[in-house]
Amino acid sequence: MNISKRNTHEQSSFSDFEDALQYHSAVNAGATMIITRNKKDYQLSALPVFTPDEYLNL
Repeated sequence: MNISKRNTHEQSSFSDFEDALQYHSAVNAGATMIITRNKKDYQLSALPVFTPDEYLNL
């Protein structure tokens, strides 16, 4: 897969490149959720977003 920083960032509503890369990788891999310590970075996520503690308490 050829992913460039410019293309990933331009096609995304994420302001942070690493967050965009992780999000789009998760979507492309068929993930059903995102687990992160920083939920605010994924406010526009189409996937449900959980902190580690929230996930462990499901």
